[in-house]
Formats: sequence, structure tokens, C-alpha cells
Amino acid sequence: TKNVTILADGSAVVDYFYERKSFNLKLSEGGGIASTEGEGVYEFEESVTINATLLANYHWGQWLNQNDNSFFSDQQNFTFNMPAKELYLLAIAEINSITISFDDQGGSGTVVSMVYDYGSKLDNLVANNLPTKLGYNFAGYYTAKNGEGEQIYTSTGTTEKYCTFTQDTTLYAHWTGQTYNVEYDKNLPEGFAGGEYTPISNVVVYGSAY
Repeated sequence: TKNVTILADGSAVVDYFYERKSFNLKLSEGGGIASTEGEGVYEFEESVTINATLLANYHWGQWLNQNDNSFFSDQQNFTFNMPAKELYLLAIAEINSITISFDDQGGSGTVVSMVYDYGSKLDNLVANNLPTKLGYNFAGYYTAKNGEGEQIYTSTGTTEKYCTFTQDTTLYAHWTGQTYNVEYDKNLPEGFAGGEYTPISNVVVYGSAY
């Protein structure tokens, strides 16, 4: 619209008035996003703040401009001025990655640290990489030392577990002592006729007193 004012000297002043147009802002939730805030109708150049809430075990990724599938912002809580067009934004999160390390607790092996996405199936370990320890049998990897906590890998390196750890984790080898049969012999001379003699034997665990 315009407004014309005639001055005393006969000249005219023309004032033009423009109404700002309004545009839709649409927000969508991608994987790992619980909800978004800020969707609505905004005037051109009006200040807009958008935000996204993450699901557990995800971290923030980006806002994607779905108008042309281009990057829009890497800030989860982001303020900008509304452009002169409708805007469609997609909130994107990324699942957390977890590093699993292995402590052989005095054994010797070649199992290396592995990285998994949260919720993914754990791989079986290569049998030749499992640790060994003189006098002991490997009994698997556990979430705590001395066979405490949850067993994640069996003695053969197999597992049916999924990565449900919420932070980088160390698994601990558990060892059980090998058993040996110890027989005590009086070392009597050959042909001893002093009566019947039965050797004494005992089963002992490696490293224990007997």
C-alpha cells in the first residue's frame, strides 16, 4: 500500500508500506531424535530458534535442509532469521560408538580392542588370538575381575551378546587353575617284603599348596 501527502508548496510525499510475508517452518525427526521444537509460521527475517531432544545412546549430528538436501547447521539448539521461503528441516542424530578393550589378567594373547555401535551384535573372537597362561585354563571374558560381573565371551571366544555398554568398557580374562594328580612314593627298595604298600595320591590345583 501507499500513502500520498500533499505539502503546502504543492509537492507530494509518497510513503510505501509493505507487509512482511509469512512462511512455514516444518521440522522432522530422523533416527535417534525423540522430538523437535520450533516448528511454526514465521514472518520473513523473524528470529527463529529450533531445538531437538535425543534418544538415549545417541549424540547430535546436524540439521539437514530438505529443500535441497543440504547442510543447514551443526548446532542442536540453533537460532536464525527466517528466509523468504518455506523451510523443511530434518534433525539427525548418530548412534554412540563403544570401544571394548581386553585385559588378559596376566595371560598372553592377541585379542585387540574393538569398536561397536550401541546395540549391535558382538563378534566372536578368533580362537588363535585367545590368551594363554601357564598352569591355567582360560574361562572367558567378564565385565569384572576374578570372574565377577557378567560373562561376555565364553572360554572358546564365542558370544551371543549385543553391545549394551553405555561407555567404553574393559573386559577381564578369567582363569581357573589346572589340576594335577600328585602321587607320593616311599621309594622302597626293590623286593621289600615288609608288607603291602599302597601309594598315596592327591589332586592339587596349580599354584596351590599341598
